[in-house]
Amino acid sequence: MTNPNLNRRKKQKITYTASNEGIEAAEKALKRLGFDSKSNFAESQLMSRSTVTKFFQCKPIQLDSFKRICDGLKLNWEEIAEFPKRKQLEFVEQANCNSLAINEEVEINGTNRRRVIVIDKERKIVKVVITLEGDINSVSNFKILELILRENSGDTIKIVDITEGSIKLTIEGSKEDIERLVERIKSKKLTELNGFFIKDIQILNQSSDDDESNKVINRWSLVQQIISQKTKNRNLRGVDLSDANLIDADLIDADLIGANLSDADLSGANLSGANLSGADLSVPTSFILS
Repeated sequence: MTNPNLNRRKKQKITYTASNEGIEAAEKALKRLGFDSKSNFAESQLMSRSTVTKFFQCKPIQLDSFKRICDGLKLNWEEIAEFPKRKQLEFVEQANCNSLAINEEVEINGTNRRRVIVIDKERKIVKVVITLEGDINSVSNFKILELILRENSGDTIKIVDITEGSIKLTIEGSKEDIERLVERIKSKKLTELNGFFIKDIQILNQSSDDDESNKVINRWSLVQQIISQKTKNRNLRGVDLSDANLIDADLIDADLIGANLSDADLSGANLSGANLSGADLSVPTSFILS
């Protein structure tokens, strides 16, 4: 019998942390919107209380969950997220010191370097996969790699997914920045990222900047469907239900093989006959706020 774990792609999710100022704005937004508790807010967003707790405790959570919380509070997530300039500069300086052989043309201009990222919503967003030689567990900080990529292309570049198979970085950015990045890699002007040799770069597709958010909406629509409709034998194989509020959900005989249920609240859920082989059921240890 095949072990489902062998076929699962392990992913390291991109996480974000709220700043202290962001939390102050979030607390005010809760009151302004009439939520008498964070638990009630979590329920309204179909999210687990533990995920909302981590957000308000300035702990890292998945980017799509971070955005959903900010959207629920009518806040701009980029204004709530922690983007300390000093830490960014430390990352850039460390990347520059560790990879002088990477690209001698890169110049870091500490105080004069613009760090505000502006993406034109009408531009097409292009995705590429960059394959690096090495073990994914040996990368200490993916933000350093992202900053090096931006230095070699433009400020719209960001890492949106990381998978094993050597190290595969899914990168997205404006058409212009992606073309610039591809050219530098193809011409061998950029051959390494912080010591990791670049094996390949492949353009995936072109899409609107809203594609990622649409996928997130579909995910939470699935959560809404699960908790509102009683259905046996659901096919939920490999789906991402992390951070979801699945309290009292009817999951009788559900196929949850390889599903991501990390940090999901399954209190009172009926899992009779459900197949959870290879499912990620890791639970948070943080204190849950009221």
